[in-house]
Amino acid sequence: MKQISKLEVPYIQEGKTNMVGALVEITAPLVEARDRKRKQQAVVFVIDRSGSMGGKPLEIVKDTINEIIGKLDPTDLVSVISFDTQVENHVSLIPLGHMSLQGIRQSVNEIEARGGTNISLGYSAGLNEADKAPEGVESRVILLSDGHANSGVIEPSSFAKTAASATEHLIKTSTIGIGESYDEKILEQMSQGGAGNHFAAIEVEEAVTGLNDEIDGLLERSLTKVQIEVFLPEIPGIKIQPLGYTRKVKKTDRGVLVTYGEMASNETRGFAFVVNIPKLNASEKRRLDISFKAKAIDVESGEQLRALSRAELDIVEKSRYSAPVRDENVAAEVMAFKLADIKKQAAEAAQSGDLEQARTIIRGAQTEVELIAKNLDKLSPRLKQKIIDERSELAQFMHYRESELSKRATESSYRSARSKTDPRKR
Repeated sequence: MKQISKLEVPYIQEGKTNMVGALVEITAPLVEARDRKRKQQAVVFVIDRSGSMGGKPLEIVKDTINEIIGKLDPTDLVSVISFDTQVENHVSLIPLGHMSLQGIRQSVNEIEARGGTNISLGYSAGLNEADKAPEGVESRVILLSDGHANSGVIEPSSFAKTAASATEHLIKTSTIGIGESYDEKILEQMSQGGAGNHFAAIEVEEAVTGLNDEIDGLLERSLTKVQIEVFLPEIPGIKIQPLGYTRKVKKTDRGVLVTYGEMASNETRGFAFVVNIPKLNASEKRRLDISFKAKAIDVESGEQLRALSRAELDIVEKSRYSAPVRDENVAAEVMAFKLADIKKQAAEAAQSGDLEQARTIIRGAQTEVELIAKNLDKLSPRLKQKIIDERSELAQFMHYRESELSKRATESSYRSARSKTDPRKR
């Protein structure tokens, strides 16, 4: 595991409060496919089979599941559940090697569309099935739905609480919304609480991409329980705030300990922070040292890996101060994380039916991105591509209707907060 850290500027002026961006880049270990010996895991597919899923949507979901289960190991456990206002367990949680792939595929193919949509009933059944995994085995519930919950629990926050509680039992939840009618609030909250992913398959065929990305993400994991501990100088009033998605933030005597999620083999990811610095006197303090210590669990070996890096910030007297040259990579990473909140605001405006307000918010985001894009040649290849992708996606948002904009922006916000690339563009 490799790590570097940078600050947005090399120095600040004395006698002024300052907000300085910080970037920590972590590169996960490369694991060759031929050498991979990962731990056993469990996957529970929960499929909405309500009447509106009939025809093409359900057939695509079934075909995709039948294809991707072949990527799993014989020791991995698989379960398939479908629901409308009732639940049916087509494949109980078993190791793939204990049942032929042909038998599982046959069970999946027997699912037929009918009835209404009770998401809470199907989700509860999925969690119960995942809970049957042997002690220490991580489970993932993948829920696919095209509809609004019209019976059972319908409050999004209730799903979030249930999903969060399940993570304490090593069960994560990911969701794929299919078509334009699904309730993005329910599915996004479920994934948020469940520490999983959320994907919008507005075009039904996109469900293939979403499901493949989910399984590939499980198979390619290199690190889990990624944490960054920040050590600040002992100065009254200095504070640091992590940007984007975090599993947990704990204040410490010297700063914060931030828990994130997982990283894939050879993945490089940026983690951004904002440091709030009080007024300082250059005659008393000439330099600030900020240390970043990353910790993570190697998925293959179970070993805890560590990396340490430092960043320095000089305090300059007012008489000698001139505006510093900004590190464009740090500025770009900070902006990319801030876009998550902006997209969320646009999604909420579109969901309320105010398309013009949603587009106004998006136009504001485009202006911010264009300022960063003026310095594309100064960005690392990773951040250059990220800014190009963000600019392209924001432009697409301007052409969507309320319903599609709400769902696309919700998913995009989810990805931006987690520094996750769009699987459609791979």
